[in-house]
Amino acid sequence: MSITTAEFQERLRQLQGQPEVRLFVRASITDRNTVGACLICHQWLMVFRYMVEMDLIRLEVVPISYDNEPEDYKCLHCSKRLPAAFLPDLQLAASTPDELEALLAKFQCPQLALPFESKEVLEATHAFIDVYKNVLNFIRNGVEESTTERLETNGGLSTNPEDAIPTEREAYVLPIVC
Repeated sequence: MSITTAEFQERLRQLQGQPEVRLFVRASITDRNTVGACLICHQWLMVFRYMVEMDLIRLEVVPISYDNEPEDYKCLHCSKRLPAAFLPDLQLAASTPDELEALLAKFQCPQLALPFESKEVLEATHAFIDVYKNVLNFIRNGVEESTTERLETNGGLSTNPEDAIPTEREAYVLPIVC
């Protein structure tokens, strides 16, 4: 899926209504016309149903059994990975979890934004990565940069021993480190 969010939003505005999403999920073993017992398929089904409730999309759920695959599923070339989503109005397909998450991000719906996508988390993550690279550089090459200075310049993380309670920015980094 190589389309930018801006292009996606522009193409959405050009549509007459909501885009149609065909969600291909694993079919039940006993009844090929109903959704099967796949937890990941159910997870994405709930996400897309929520988008239907918010009037963002029209959803068609297509249970897939490998002995009777629809033509539009075969054209996706998704190596029998399920769930898979296809937007026929926009000619977009997503078949991996990363692609499905990227597709959701392109809708730019604040209710679907994940908590780790905030600006503060991004800044804290970059600060942690910078400190991590400096520590690795010190271990490999013996080049010593002051980690304390790096922490202070990369977001004001507390280095004072009296500050036992982590700041909000440190609280974002702690789950990533552990």
